[in-house]
Amino acid sequence: MAYDVEGYSGLGQEAQFDVQRRLRALVDGACARAGLSPGEYETQPQGDGGLALLPTGGKVDEPRLIASFLRAVTAGLGGVNGLRDAGSRIRLRMALHEGVIYRADHGYVGDAVVEAFRMCDAGPVRDALRRNPGADLVLVAADRIYQDVLRHGHHGIPGDSFVRHLLRVKLFEAHGWLFVPGGDSGPARADGESPDAPSTPSLADTLDGDRPYDLW
Repeated sequence: MAYDVEGYSGLGQEAQFDVQRRLRALVDGACARAGLSPGEYETQPQGDGGLALLPTGGKVDEPRLIASFLRAVTAGLGGVNGLRDAGSRIRLRMALHEGVIYRADHGYVGDAVVEAFRMCDAGPVRDALRRNPGADLVLVAADRIYQDVLRHGHHGIPGDSFVRHLLRVKLFEAHGWLFVPGGDSGPARADGESPDAPSTPSLADTLDGDRPYDLW
């Protein structure tokens, strides 16, 4: 999972300290609420964003983990943002990918790592956050993880609310699936643009806590 905070570079130093503190609390809190202990995930902080490596394979129920993690991030953003004004809210672009990675001397190496950050930085993902000023999160999933996990609607993941977009960043080009909790993910466009479209359900609505697969 690659993640990045919108508008960080325009903040003053005190505000940047505050954002980093809240971002650390958000990531660790979301992992804990998703049922992960500190030894089951790893992070690579990068100031206004970073990389989180979540467990996969073996005994891991990936649909359940992803559903609970997304629910926790959404709730966590509400907690770390509280009643803050628009200028001090943490608003995240987040990309989900999967693949083989390796620990290196200065972080992690692997195609999935590079591609996750490219996805996070893609125009349709940035546009989706700008187009939804009331939203604090836009999620983009790699095509493979969408097809394997997200589209089936397991554990309340709103698979039919993800919208396919063409993502182009530098030499990277691939399709990804966008979801804006409570906002507009935009219709799919072959050229990667994302004009206005009808809104999609909120994550809080689609991951209904009254359902039998509620994880809390």
